[in-house]
Amino acid sequence: ANFAKPVSKVTFAVSASGSYEDMKRFLGNLETNIRLFDVGTISVNPQSQPGQSRYQYSIQVMAYYQGR
Repeated sequence: ANFAKPVSKVTFAVSASGSYEDMKRFLGNLETNIRLFDVGTISVNPQSQPGQSRYQYSIQVMAYYQGR
């Protein structure tokens, strides 16, 4: 009998605003999560006035899981 289940993926987009450190922390959490994630694309745009460090982020993420 074959006990291995097929692997599937789901793609989702995350939009957030915050500092560069916030984005690094989010990506670090994806990297060390028990689930397997791939980051597809990242878009970064300044959200504040010069001298401030807030950005708008759009991140595409693929998550993998074993189906039934």
